Amino acid sequence: MNTVDVAFRNWLGRAWIFVSGHYCVLLPNQKAYVNSAVLFFFYFVLRPFWEDLSTGFLGFAFLLWGMALCSDLLTFYSKVTETILGKIVLVAIASTGVNVAVAMSAQLVNDVIGWDPGSFVHTIAFVSIFQGFTLTLFVLGVLFAVGIVFGFIFIVFHFSYDERLLSAIFPWYVAGRSVPHKRLTVLVQAASFLTLCWFAYSWVANEQPRYQAFIEGKARLFLYSFEMYEKAPTCSLTQNQRVAFLEGGQVLVANKVGDEITFTVRSCPIAE
Repeated sequence: MNTVDVAFRNWLGRAWIFVSGHYCVLLPNQKAYVNSAVLFFFYFVLRPFWEDLSTGFLGFAFLLWGMALCSDLLTFYSKVTETILGKIVLVAIASTGVNVAVAMSAQLVNDVIGWDPGSFVHTIAFVSIFQGFTLTLFVLGVLFAVGIVFGFIFIVFHFSYDERLLSAIFPWYVAGRSVPHKRLTVLVQAASFLTLCWFAYSWVANEQPRYQAFIEGKARLFLYSFEMYEKAPTCSLTQNQRVAFLEGGQVLVANKVGDEITFTVRSCPIAE
């Protein structure tokens, strides 16, 4: 056998032992980050030559990256919920988010019908689901700016070698188990979270008007389909019209032409 071939095989064997030895000691989330990085690499290498295959690598790379990021966020969530203060903060954030989503939904319903939205609580609740998604992305967008500052503190915190100094600066700090390649992992985690926040901020900035139009369309359809009636004994209705009864003898009449639904508030004349 050629001496060059033997040397190459020996080098390849040593490289495999080195890589596999480091890979096996990684935690599951670290392995997911490594695997996604490898798939991203193959995507960029194969993209000029084999677009379909490279797209598959890209999809799997985003899947593994998302799994690793979700694992880190769940770990952070579990640490937050271990303290009473953390639970209070989470409850405050959740309750504030729900109230803001409901208020935004009520404003949207008012824009659609031009009347007190309190008569259509089911539509408000339905629209709140979509508004909650918008709020989540908005919060992530805000965290992109805030996270740049706190990300620096987060990195400094994990790059310190002095456990006693960490305990003095951060009273809640408790030395945990040793994490392989801790500092590199912290950099990847911080970069991943900021990337997620940047994607959310970009989406809110560019797609928010289109998404709001989508929500408005769903609100109109839900209101027309589930909170209005086809028959009213004292009202004359044409085909594809529906009615909902309001206070003060007024009614909300919906007229559907194709996919477009319009609403009008008027008095209800007695049918002849």
